[in-house]
Amino acid sequence: MAEGKLGEPGFSERSCAPLAEGHLARLYAIAEADHAVFAARRPEYLDRRVAVTLAQGRRRTTSTAVPG
Repeated sequence: MAEGKLGEPGFSERSCAPLAEGHLARLYAIAEADHAVFAARRPEYLDRRVAVTLAQGRRRTTSTAVPG
């Protein structure tokens, strides 16, 4: 992985530290809350969750731009 300072190209804040039980409990709580929000909009999916994926990706930002 490239080394550098925060904000420089190639710099990553990702960690290679192992996940502990506390991390998984926190991720479980986040997944539960996310599913509750989704199921509030789509109640037919309330009992249809099959799996939750642990993934790391780019942080989303809110944009006020109108797609054109």
